Amino acid sequence: MVATDAAGNSSTETVTLEIEDQVVSAPELIDESNGTVDGDGITNDTTPTFKGNAPAGSTVRVFVDGEPLDETATANESDEWDFTAENGLGEGTHEITYEFTPSEGAGTTSDRSVPLSFNIDLSGPVFDPPGPNISVFKPEKSDTFVYQVGVTDPSGVKPLWLEGDDEDAFTIDANGNVSLKETAVFTGSDDTYNFTVRAEDIHGNRSDQNVTLNILDATGPVFTPPGPVFIDLDENSGPNAFVYQSTATDLSGLFAQEPFTLHGVDAAAFDVDVNGNVFLKENVVFTGSDDTYNFTVRAQDIHGNRSDQNVTLNIRDVSGPVFDPPGPNISVSKP
Repeated sequence: MVATDAAGNSSTETVTLEIEDQVVSAPELIDESNGTVDGDGITNDTTPTFKGNAPAGSTVRVFVDGEPLDETATANESDEWDFTAENGLGEGTHEITYEFTPSEGAGTTSDRSVPLSFNIDLSGPVFDPPGPNISVFKPEKSDTFVYQVGVTDPSGVKPLWLEGDDEDAFTIDANGNVSLKETAVFTGSDDTYNFTVRAEDIHGNRSDQNVTLNILDATGPVFTPPGPVFIDLDENSGPNAFVYQSTATDLSGLFAQEPFTLHGVDAAAFDVDVNGNVFLKENVVFTGSDDTYNFTVRAQDIHGNRSDQNVTLNIRDVSGPVFDPPGPNISVSKP
């Protein structure tokens, strides 16, 4: 640099000017729900809005994934700009940058800004076990807990809720535990509950899991009479003598192949058929002692549930006293 005074005297001074690159800060993603800056970089808006800083009046060009968009923005008097991607962006991760050209001065375009990475999430939460349709099986008269819903989402999940035909019969807590309001009883009909678990992430994406709860028969057949049963049978009734018929019913139905079986101390002395008829295998005679037989009739339904009926058979003495010498007619001689 040369300076000259009025007399023509001059001086020279060397000046070094260093020009530093200006770092242009990254743009920010605007939360569509409330207009504030989005904190997690995730949105379900396919036409998101961004904002940034540039000198007032500057023309701002936005780049998405390195490609310039056709539209531009203009910085306002507060040195701020905003821009909405009107043509829409696809689901997935994107990167946005911008550059600006001041309206005054040399009009030199700025460097490209620091990038902002963001994700457009259009997918609802993911259930575990997976859906959308699952079946749950629960024995009747058990506790009211049904199952625990597992659900995840990268952005977080709002509290779950229930909908559907039978939603009023259930509750769901903050941990996803689904429970019946009352203990369920198997009736033989209408033993299925249907409801939907609905999950929503913090960006409003929803997923549903349709649940069918099947109440299982856990009760054995019902005997009539219930037992214990006491039966009297005449002695000398002979082999294959009918003892009695055991009657049992079940809402699911009895096991067709072998609905009744015999068990217990004296079970080997008897047979039972598919209709519950009990027979003696051999003839029995009253002896005056040990004239009682004890056994158990067991009934089984089609689900394997069993019930027992305890039976005591008493052999009745139907024979008169025995004469010695035997009769009925005898002759006696006397001098």
